This record gives sequence, structure tokens and C-alpha cells, in this order.
Amino acid sequence: HPTWFSFRIEDRDGKIRLVQQQVQGDRPAIVPITQEPIVKTEDMSDNQIAVGTQGASSEVEGAAVVVRRPKNPTVVALYSQIFGAFYNIPLHVSTTDIGAALVQSEELVKIAGDLGCVHLIRPYLGNVFGQYRQKLFAAIKTDPPRWILLAMTLEHASIYTESFIHLVGAHPTWPWLTKRTALHPELRQLIAKKSEVLDQKCLETERQLLAATIMINKNPVQPQDRSHIETWMVVQVFRDALARHLHTMESNSNKKSKHQGTFFRKIHAGSYMEYEEVRSMCDDIMKSNWKDLGDDLKTLKAYAMVVVAELAENELMIDPDSQNVGYLTCVKIQPQDFPWQ
Repeated sequence: HPTWFSFRIEDRDGKIRLVQQQVQGDRPAIVPITQEPIVKTEDMSDNQIAVGTQGASSEVEGAAVVVRRPKNPTVVALYSQIFGAFYNIPLHVSTTDIGAALVQSEELVKIAGDLGCVHLIRPYLGNVFGQYRQKLFAAIKTDPPRWILLAMTLEHASIYTESFIHLVGAHPTWPWLTKRTALHPELRQLIAKKSEVLDQKCLETERQLLAATIMINKNPVQPQDRSHIETWMVVQVFRDALARHLHTMESNSNKKSKHQGTFFRKIHAGSYMEYEEVRSMCDDIMKSNWKDLGDDLKTLKAYAMVVVAELAENELMIDPDSQNVGYLTCVKIQPQDFPWQ
């Protein structure tokens, strides 16, 4: 036969808790009620839980648990939603305001976690956030550490991935409201490890950029070759511009990561160092007709585009440049990076 338990929702020190009550024999103690909401719980032998409200069948009437109205009626409403999830009753989560949906989900997840039934609300919350599409990913950008905490509880791969890319790309900077210490130490270590790999790729890419040249007869162009002095000059101007940009970022190393992505993506798009800009710089150095400048610049840009291709990739679901995301967004997440795998 079923084993019965009696619980009461109580406000203890400002926190709402389910408090198990004493039972008499194999039945819970019956507490007189006066039009207060009641919740009935039953632990069946097959581990299924039945939850009801006032007006349920007389067979479970005697197992009623009195829910006294606490100071915070909102929390009681949240408990009511969680209990309703046992019967597949939809949760009350906004489908029009992503900010409200985030707050509501965090509150529901907290209570469901305390009750050990997060698995009941994961599918519904995942479906709600899926309806926001691009609005969801734009919202994640504003505070990825907050979103990744929710994603880990919901085991939501898309939200986790989007948040993780932001966190690794921006490391070691932390331009968000949610504190770094809110994340589990293991997650912070994983972020730092992924960021270190990115840093090594950046160093190698920068080295290759500064080695950019144009080949003449299978050899790098030389200043001694007077017939190609203009080409040699273009190479020097191109390298110098890259070196100055890299030096500027390095001189403010604490914020370097905030601008690396924009820099490499601009190079990959071919919009770094336009013709007129380079022509002006070359004219300041030496007066000439610069007839091969266009072709030389095109050759250098093509080389640079290949070099930065990997770092210029975007793994986010939003366009980083139109969303003012200056850091790298090329992080690829592996199955083992999901903490619930």
C-alpha cells in the first residue's frame, strides 16, 4: 500500500521551504483548515508522486497538507507551478519578454532544484527559450555568465555553447554584471584553458602576418632590386601598419582580448588597409606612379586573409560586429566541454 508524507510550505527566516510534518501511524496528521489552499502529496510504491489540490477525490482527502499563506505570495505561486509540472500543466513563463523569461526561469529552477525535480521543467523551459530565436542570443551577449548558469541546470546545449564562446573570447576581461566567482571553479579553469589555446593561435597568426611578403622569382622581394622597389615599399608599409596595430593592442594587454576579434575579422573581410589609405602612405615616403600598388596590395591581403581565417571564424548565433562584440568568437566547443555529459 502507498506510503504517505505530509508537507507544509512555510516561511522560515524569509525563505520559503517545504517542511515535512509528523505522521500518525501510516497516515499524516490532519490539520484543520479554513479555506486555505492545500497540496496533497503521495509517495507510491512505484516511486510515482501524485499531487493534487483542494477538491481532489476523497481517497486522498485525508492526506492534505495545509499550506499557510507566507509573506511572499509570489513564491507560493512558483511552488504551485512546480507542483503543476507533475501533471504536465504549462509553466507561466513569458514568451514575449526575454528578460522576464530569464528571471522567471531562474526562480522556477531554484525551487525545482530544492525539490529535486528540475527534470520536470527542463523540456518546457527549453521550448520557451527556443521561441525567442535571435532575441535569445542577443540577450545572452549582455550577461553570458548568468545565462550559462541557467543553461547548466537546464542542460541546454545551445544556451551553454553561446555563453561559453563569449566567456572564452573575452577572457581575461569580465565586462558583465554577474561575478566571475558565481561560476564553478572547474568551469572557470576550462574557460582559462580554452583562452590560453586561443592566445597561442593569436601569437602564431601575428608572427605569420608580420612575415608577409611578395615573391619575385621565387624569393622575397628585396630593396636591392631597384626594378621592384615600389613593391618592396608596399610590403614594408603593410607590415608596419600591422605592427603598429598589434603594438597598440599589446600596450593595453588587459583589454587586448576586447579588440582582437574585430581586428582579425576585418583582415579576413579584406577591409583592412584600403587602397587610398596605402597610396597616401606610400606617396608620403616616395613620389612615384605606383602602377603595381593595386596588385601588390591585393596579393598581401590575400595572404593575410588565409592566415587569419581560423581566428576570424564566428561560432556565435549572432553577427559579432553588428552586435559590438570585439573579442574572438571562434571557439569550438567539444562534447566533453558540457558538464552534464
